Amino acid sequence: LRRITDALVPIICGFHCYWIYFIIQMARAEVDEDMSLPVKFRSVLFLDVYGWVRSSMSRRRRDEAVAELVRTPCPEVKTSLATWCHENLVKLDKELCLWEGPDILDTLASQQAALYYQCRTCFNRVAAELT
Repeated sequence: LRRITDALVPIICGFHCYWIYFIIQMARAEVDEDMSLPVKFRSVLFLDVYGWVRSSMSRRRRDEAVAELVRTPCPEVKTSLATWCHENLVKLDKELCLWEGPDILDTLASQQAALYYQCRTCFNRVAAELT
């Protein structure tokens, strides 16, 4: 009996190590944009309290739908998409103008002001490409 237990203990230990490895591989986190969440067994391993996974998936579906619309040669879709882009371009420009007042820029730290100017430059470049 002693020989059998001496032989079985390393085998059982090996099976146990393999089982742990298997469970870790099954439950490893998926990287989705900036977050890593264990979503393999969604209802068991991870409760998505903040809706991050759902929102990133809906964002991904929306991006795919927009890409499909852009690929579609339908002129009505391109016209409505161009109108939507122009309307949002105007809205964003108005929002950025709110940050350009002298009293606001004076209160920002130099790093924040530099970041704002960098964003504004990028926005102007993209706006020029779209118009």
